Amino acid sequence: WDQANRKNLIFIGSVAENPSLRDIPDTREFTLTSGNGFAAIVNHHPLPGEPKMYKRPEYPLTHDYAILALLPGMQPGLKTLIFSGLTTYGTQAAVEFACHPDQLKALLEKVRGKNGKIRPFEAVLETSIVGGVPVETHLVTVHIR
Repeated sequence: WDQANRKNLIFIGSVAENPSLRDIPDTREFTLTSGNGFAAIVNHHPLPGEPKMYKRPEYPLTHDYAILALLPGMQPGLKTLIFSGLTTYGTQAAVEFACHPDQLKALLEKVRGKNGKIRPFEAVLETSIVGGVPVETHLVTVHIR
């Protein structure tokens, strides 16, 4: 953790897979939750027209959700990037989304400030799953922090 305090960080997976996420600045707009046969992303500050929860079906698993967030790092001037899905499908889809130039460009247009800098943000992505593979992912919402 000594080096983590002096570096930009990237986390892939949820708190369940990365307990270290409990020790860093966390998402406050969207969080993962599960229980009694459901998994969802809670929207803590819904904008007009947004749901309070983004739920996925348990069976058959036809779509999944993920959080893609760029947060302040552990020290001023540093950043933390988080890819966290309800399942590994959602996490995989979030990473692939960020690697696709057109999709990333659309996201960056939404989070770029007037000065051209990328502002900290939290986004929800939805992916369709066919044959156990995330095939189509789109941006559902973005909240600027």
